Amino acid sequence: MAGSAFAQVAECPNWQAGDEWAWGGSYDLKETLSSLLQQLETSGIIGNPKCEGKLEGYGVMRVEAVEGEHYRTSLKSGVELDFKISATSQGVPAEISGYGVEKVDGILFFTTQQLAFENAEMTAVGNFSFSVKGPGLEAKLKAKDFQLNLSLTTDEPLDLFCFPIEVGENWSFLSGVHASFSLHGWVEGKVSMLGYENSFSQEIREEYTTGMVVEGWCECTRLVEMEVDGGRDHCLEIKIHPRSSEIFPLTLTGYYSPAKKNWVAFALNTADLLSTLGSALGSAEGRVPAQLSGSFGELEEALQSVGVGTTLPISSLSPREALKRIEAMGRGIQIPWALVGVPIIAIVCALLVKKFR
Repeated sequence: MAGSAFAQVAECPNWQAGDEWAWGGSYDLKETLSSLLQQLETSGIIGNPKCEGKLEGYGVMRVEAVEGEHYRTSLKSGVELDFKISATSQGVPAEISGYGVEKVDGILFFTTQQLAFENAEMTAVGNFSFSVKGPGLEAKLKAKDFQLNLSLTTDEPLDLFCFPIEVGENWSFLSGVHASFSLHGWVEGKVSMLGYENSFSQEIREEYTTGMVVEGWCECTRLVEMEVDGGRDHCLEIKIHPRSSEIFPLTLTGYYSPAKKNWVAFALNTADLLSTLGSALGSAEGRVPAQLSGSFGELEEALQSVGVGTTLPISSLSPREALKRIEAMGRGIQIPWALVGVPIIAIVCALLVKKFR
C-alpha cells in the first residue's frame, strides 16, 4: 500500500503455498456474560448472580497448494470452555458449572480469482461436561467422544470479498450450499434429588443431508489503522450482514489487511451470539433424553431477551503460538463462529439449528 488514496482500495491478492494465518483469543467470562446476568437479575429470574471462567479459541489456516484456479487450504482450530455460575432462584441457591473442548481439522477450497469459498471437508471431535447443584439436588451431564464429519459444496463460489474493495462500497453475496454430516457420540447423565437417583446413557448417531441458500450483503465502512502481529497495519473494516433466515441473525465485523492478504481480526456482539445460542437450545427441546426436557424453552427465552452486549474481539496471532495453544487444550463446546471462517461459520450453525428444529 503506497499512499493514502491507494490504501483505500484492496485488489485480490495472490496466495502462495506456505502462506498461513492464525486468529483467536482468550476471554474472561465474568466480563463477557455480565450483561446477560444483569438482565436475568433485573427480570427477577435469578438473584445475586456470580460468574467465573474462561473461553479460549484459536484457529490456523494454511495454503497447502495452488491447484489451477483453486487454493487448497488446511484448517486447524480448537475451543476450550471452563465456567462456573452461582445464583439464587426464589431464594434458593444453585451452582452451574461446565467444562469442554473441541478441535477441528479440515480442508477448504477457495477460488484464485476472488478468494470465494467453494467446498470443504471437516472433522470435529470433542467432549463436554455440565453440572447443576442445589439444596437436595445434583445433576450431571456428559457429552463424550463426539465426532462430527461435515462436507460442504456450493452451486456457485460464495464470494464475501468482491475484489477490488473500496471504502464506501457495498455488495451482495448469494450461493446455494449443499451439506452432509454424520454425528456420533454418547450422552450420559445422573440426577440425584432428595435421596432419589436416576441415571441414563444414550448413544447419538445422526446422518443428514440438506441444501440451503446462503444470502446477505457486505459493506466496507472505513479504513482502520490497527495493531497486527506486533506492528501497525491499515485494514478495511467490512460488515457482513446475513439476509437468509436460515443463517443465525448475526452481523459480523471483519478487518481485512491487504498487506497480510486475509482477515486479521473480527468483532462479534455477545448479545447476538447469546440470542443465537438460545434459538439452538430451543430447537433441541424434544430431541434430548426425557430427563433433561423442560428447561430448554426457558433458557432460550432468557438468552434471546438480552439487549446490548459487549464486543468479543478475535485477533491475529502467530500460527506457531496458536498451534501450541490448540495442542495444549484438553490435557475437553466448540463455538464454530470464532475460527472456521465467516462462510463456514454461518453454514454450520444454520445446519445444526435446521436439523434439530
